Amino acid sequence: MDTPPQLRSWPKTVRDSMTASGVRYIGMAFELGEQRVRIVLYVHDPRRNLAGEDLLNKANAVNTMAINDVPGPADLGTVSLRSPETPPWRVYWIFRNVFAEVTVYRTSISSIDIARLIQAELARNVRTQDKIEAELPLGSDMSGMREKQAVGQ
Repeated sequence: MDTPPQLRSWPKTVRDSMTASGVRYIGMAFELGEQRVRIVLYVHDPRRNLAGEDLLNKANAVNTMAINDVPGPADLGTVSLRSPETPPWRVYWIFRNVFAEVTVYRTSISSIDIARLIQAELARNVRTQDKIEAELPLGSDMSGMREKQAVGQ
């Protein structure tokens, strides 16, 4: 995934790993003084897509009684939420089998602008389950495909 243009000169830390449940975690943290931007992607196996559960868990985890987050931009993924303040410091959404989140802290960089750039990357690189199955040779074992199904692979 390309670094958003607004963040190219910022120091970056990247973590790319698999969780115990087989979900690919891609985390990028950018820090410049007190300014911080964090981008997190959870890439689920398209055959057992649980990205929607991640969205609900995130929405419920930050609130005690009700979901205070508000709908995000309509053009961001299938479903998106954002923190209620303006400008929002956090936006998160699902797109196909990916749960994505952008968080900003003490910066004038827009979480929505970064999210739209990430969404464009996802739209170009995340394949649908039908496309993955069409690419497999007949009789192949899909269990070894997990790494290849991830973003940009």
